[in-house]
Amino acid sequence: MPLKVERFCAAFAFSGCGTRIAAASVAGAMDDDFSSDAFIKIYDASMSDLSTDRMPLLAQAPIPDRAHRIDWSPCGGGAGMIAAGLTDGTVILWSADKLIECGVQGARSAEIGEEESERHPAVLYEAKLHQLAVKGCQFNPQQPQFLATGGADKELFVWNVQDPSNPLRVPSIPNSTQQAEVTDLCWNPRYAHILGVTLSNGSVVVWDLKSKRPASTFNVSHNGSASCTTLAWHPEIATHLVVARDDPIPAIQVWDLRKATAPIREITHHTGGVLSMAWSSFDPNILASCGRDGRTIFCNPHTGASVGELPKQENWVFEVQWAPRAPAILASSSYDSHFAISSTHTAVASADAPKWLRKPAPAAFGYGGRVAAVQDNGALKVSSRTATEFTVSRSENDFVTNLTNTAGDIGKRLEWLASPSCSEIAVGGVVAAAQCTAQQSRAPMLTHLGFPTDQSEAFEIDGKTAMEVDDEIAKRVAAGRFSDAVTLCIARSQFDEAFAIAHIAGKDQVNRVHEAFVAAKTEKRAVRYVQVLSRGDIDTLGPDVAAGTLPWREALALAASSAPQGDYERICTAFGSSLAANGQLDAALECFICGGAVDSAADIVVRTAGNESCGKTIQRVSLIEATLGREARSVCYAAVLAKHADSLAFEGNFTGAMQHASRAATLGVSEAGAVADRMRFLVPPSQRSAVASPFSIAQLPEPCTPECHMLTGSQPQASTRQPLGHTSTSQVTAYAQQPTPA
Repeated sequence: MPLKVERFCAAFAFSGCGTRIAAASVAGAMDDDFSSDAFIKIYDASMSDLSTDRMPLLAQAPIPDRAHRIDWSPCGGGAGMIAAGLTDGTVILWSADKLIECGVQGARSAEIGEEESERHPAVLYEAKLHQLAVKGCQFNPQQPQFLATGGADKELFVWNVQDPSNPLRVPSIPNSTQQAEVTDLCWNPRYAHILGVTLSNGSVVVWDLKSKRPASTFNVSHNGSASCTTLAWHPEIATHLVVARDDPIPAIQVWDLRKATAPIREITHHTGGVLSMAWSSFDPNILASCGRDGRTIFCNPHTGASVGELPKQENWVFEVQWAPRAPAILASSSYDSHFAISSTHTAVASADAPKWLRKPAPAAFGYGGRVAAVQDNGALKVSSRTATEFTVSRSENDFVTNLTNTAGDIGKRLEWLASPSCSEIAVGGVVAAAQCTAQQSRAPMLTHLGFPTDQSEAFEIDGKTAMEVDDEIAKRVAAGRFSDAVTLCIARSQFDEAFAIAHIAGKDQVNRVHEAFVAAKTEKRAVRYVQVLSRGDIDTLGPDVAAGTLPWREALALAASSAPQGDYERICTAFGSSLAANGQLDAALECFICGGAVDSAADIVVRTAGNESCGKTIQRVSLIEATLGREARSVCYAAVLAKHADSLAFEGNFTGAMQHASRAATLGVSEAGAVADRMRFLVPPSQRSAVASPFSIAQLPEPCTPECHMLTGSQPQASTRQPLGHTSTSQVTAYAQQPTPA
């Protein structure tokens, strides 16, 4: 099924990560408007937006001629380097980063000759390395600084492009002139010094560049009348490859170089010459091929059987490639200007699922550390590991033991909290909260927040500003009109004089000046704190704390030092809610711990756990619960308990699994109830947790069998037994889904 389609007749190559694809106007094609302009383009192939069938165009640049082959290498850093072999024998190297940086550009001006035109800034190298069309152009997948090119001029070269401005020819092929035109070339994916080359006379030459001579040569044509068009190496077996024979008898041949006298098999699904092949690196049992018959066929090269096909095109499909990182994604291009990226999930219909959809091993895990696996001889083997083999269970047991042993002794609890084994578990202000409990004071929390109560600080104000007393204020004071004088001082924001006059006028005037001063100076943090203290609404600082205009530690310290005991927890929880809503989760956790909001604190611990194990998350929450003396009933935390109970059951720690599953079940996780109920059969009676049965009661239409009575614990009644064939109207109660012991 096509996922993305472009109207572009192009030779193409994926980037190494597979999220981008480079495409160049292909040789032998004609645009709908008879234009001879040629371009290289880079598309976004990440499939991040499936709402449209178009690929976002990231870059476009003109090229002097159309291309036969194009490849993309990580060499050069960044997005890497792109190479193309053109029909006039030119080889061009581009910087992929520069192409994308320059964006989309139009064609070269027809009024300017090629020699006179300005080189595109992304071009690293451009030269005519061959006399005729470049038919093969590929970077070495293991040593990407090496580029192989082959052309219709019968020449085969290997270049070192470490310095792309000056490629150096590698003298590894003594006689670069081949027997016939080079039609394609391909590096061996496992051995960097092996290069396969196909020729127009039907020959295939496998070069060993270490020994500088051919390692193998064979011919795919019966009578020398057919050309060899392309080849592809087996992704895992280094000596196996497939080669394609062109018309008049098109076929795909599978060869083993260890016995290169005849092909292993010949596959003849195509009715026209095969032009391109791609062997899936994710499943060697799938080979994609396309050709002159307009078909893109998937076959199993080990059996020759066809396993699927993409929709047929009206014109030749000349290139096909698998995406390097997405196993079921394939790109293809045809002379219909149909350049597409397709999903092969519905196209591949083999009796066996593709390798990327299969389980990596014939094994399954069960409760109690049991592993069932199919052996090479087909036998089923079940093995088991005890809970003592798992370090996770041991560390959790140590934590629970320490938490229990220090429950009645706050001194031992503080000593344990300070130990290295507990320091990474104690989050937020847990230690400070425990110290507050021990000292019956909030001073440890103030110290934790950075506001110690036993430290006095002196502030000196250098110099004094002389203020001229207005005549009008003086006259009113002289006349004993203190209220009017205060009104003038407030209007002119002369609060120092206002307080001095109000002191003489009485308490009401002092309160009046105080309110006016606080209202006028709220941009000063200290005055803002005085304002909320005087009004008794410290919790109104929450929005300012969340917005960052007030430091949350200062606001929390203000509550710890000044809030009444009955309001302290409510204020801290309000601060935590404001901070959590603004995404400041670490600060919110501190506030929730101060406020005793164990459920909100548990939610924060779960949300910030990331890749942390469920066991570690449970330990953090358990420590908060023990410090605050309250039990969390958070739904998010219940889900963690249920998940961890499953893990412990698989390990064989049935007691721990039952404890966590029972608690998760009481908090509303119904699946955990089934796990806890199953653990009842695996845990000694003294270690069982009370748990309600998760199964519903059903009415059985017929009398129970003796086995059913054994399970329900009831006694069979002989009088209720009816003759065979008799339909009883009695109803017997039994458990509908009662589990059997594991």
